[in-house]
Amino acid sequence: MKKTYFYFLLAITLMSWLVQIYILVNAIKTQAVLGLLPVIAYNSPQGAFGWSLCIALLLTIITIVARVFTKK
Repeated sequence: MKKTYFYFLLAITLMSWLVQIYILVNAIKTQAVLGLLPVIAYNSPQGAFGWSLCIALLLTIITIVARVFTKK
C-alpha cells in the first residue's frame, strides 16, 4: 500500500471520529443524550450515533492493519 493511500485512509478515519464527537457534543448541548440510546440493538447499529461509531471503529481497525503493511 502506498503511503498516500495510508494518509488518505488516516484522514477519513479521523474525520469519522470527529463526526462521532460532534454528534455526542450536540446531544449533550441539546440535552438529548438518552435519545442516542440504544447504540446497538438486535445485532445492528441504531441511529446516526451507532452507525458512525461502528464506521469509526471499522476504519480504525483498517488503518491499524494498513499501517502494519506500509511499514514493510
